[in-house]
Amino acid sequence: MESLKSLAAVFEVELDELLMEKNMSSENHETKYKQNPETKYSEEENRVIEHVRDIKGFYSHLINYSVVILGLFLLNFLISPGYYWAWWAAFGWGIGVVSHGLSVFEVYSFFGADWEKRQVEKRLGRKL
Repeated sequence: MESLKSLAAVFEVELDELLMEKNMSSENHETKYKQNPETKYSEEENRVIEHVRDIKGFYSHLINYSVVILGLFLLNFLISPGYYWAWWAAFGWGIGVVSHGLSVFEVYSFFGADWEKRQVEKRLGRKL
């Protein structure tokens, strides 16, 4: 079951989707492959999966930044080598990349998971 959970996280699909084909193909084993409470993700697992997706998104952002900025510097060098205007794009977009990294790696967490939990509890009228 842990392997299935890992595969579901890697392929970014729900565990039900992985189990669905098996459920449909074998009526005899329907009860064996039905989702039971053990196969559902816990709150902690969902949080960790979401965090890993956020990290993946940051690295994708960083790679896109690097490729595009490198391309802009090459274009800048070919078109107008006397003035490097590509620094402005690198600086502007770089601020966004740094901000994204700081939030993903929770260097600052003004609106982090704890804040979200407190807000949900507050709106549900529960005490922490």
